[in-house]
Amino acid sequence: TLPNIGDQVLIQGKPQFQSIPIAGQDLGELFIQELEQLQRQVYQPKSPLLPAPTDEQ
Repeated sequence: TLPNIGDQVLIQGKPQFQSIPIAGQDLGELFIQELEQLQRQVYQPKSPLLPAPTDEQ
C-alpha cells in the first residue's frame, strides 16, 4: 500500500537507470525500484493543524 504524506518508510530496492535520449543527448534518470517495504512509521503531528473549538462567542 502507498504511504500517507509524512510517513517514513524503509525499503529494500534496486538502483535502476532509464535512458531518455532527447535531441542527441542522454537525459537519463536514476531511480530506486522498490522490492520490499521493510518498515513503516505513520506520521503523527505533535499538534493539531486547527485549534480546538471553544464555547466562547
